Amino acid sequence: MGMILSNVAPLLARLALAVLFFYAAWQKFSGAGRVAGLISSHVLPVFRLGIAESSLFWRVTGLSAGVLEATGAFLLLLGLRTRFAGLSLAGYLVAVTVFMHAFPARAAGDSLTEMTQLMHLFKNGAVIACLLLLAGQGPGWPSFDQRR
Repeated sequence: MGMILSNVAPLLARLALAVLFFYAAWQKFSGAGRVAGLISSHVLPVFRLGIAESSLFWRVTGLSAGVLEATGAFLLLLGLRTRFAGLSLAGYLVAVTVFMHAFPARAAGDSLTEMTQLMHLFKNGAVIACLLLLAGQGPGWPSFDQRR
């Protein structure tokens, strides 16, 4: 049982995380303008550096995040460079969590928005833990990493 679980659990984690990150990437590709507005509205004013909300900078930032998410999801799905993909996505998600979800008080008294931001904060923490676990334990079987 232990041998089966030690191979199946990482496979299921990789598949679930790949679906999560593919969906997140698709959201960024299909709604670049909306994502640009969300990113610029969540970033603390000190980090905006006078860049307008509709600026090309925020669109490129969103699309770049989508490329990183899609690439990481693809690597996780295949079990290819799994440790690198896990660490990369975990680092990215730490930054996203800090800049986008760690300050729910900015919701200006909207308790539903505050609750949603806290939910994303805790969910991202769990996903980061799963990514770090994959990075530390490896991809399981089947994977391209196991073939090398």
